[in-house]
Amino acid sequence: MSNAKFVAAGLNPITVEVGLMEEVVDITKKYSDRCDRSKVLPSAFWTKSRATAAAADTSRTEDKSV
Repeated sequence: MSNAKFVAAGLNPITVEVGLMEEVVDITKKYSDRCDRSKVLPSAFWTKSRATAAAADTSRTEDKSV
């Protein structure tokens, strides 16, 4: 969708993608103290050696809530 007419009128429209991302970031910051980081595990690694080490680390997948 073109926003050329809005820009030509001197407006600086915010795209849905930008507005949505800002909302997600704001909510994330607001409730960051509620996050249990032990439950948020990365699934992508930069190197094969790091991926292998993470796969072997049983503390990453161990359920600590029990």
